[in-house]
Amino acid sequence: MNSYDIAVLTALSELGKRYGLEPYDLDANIQAPDSGPEVKISFDKPPNGDKSQRYWRMMSDLGISDQHGPQLTGTEEIVWTTVQAALKRAPNSVFRA
Repeated sequence: MNSYDIAVLTALSELGKRYGLEPYDLDANIQAPDSGPEVKISFDKPPNGDKSQRYWRMMSDLGISDQHGPQLTGTEEIVWTTVQAALKRAPNSVFRA
């Protein structure tokens, strides 16, 4: 894990908070291929119950619609820019359940 991974995971955690999700609700994994510039963030095990709808709204803000294996793929810059743009669109205050 490098500083980029930590920065992206921290930003995703903040994004999740704005939707009332805990870090364990996201279960995000960053994978960098052995060759090439692409990074892939996979989101495993979406939460159940009332958090599911908030989770998918957050995924939508990230431009993710695949419910069978949500992932965000692109160069480091594209992934970072996408996460930052989602933060700008997200609710400004932390969701209160």
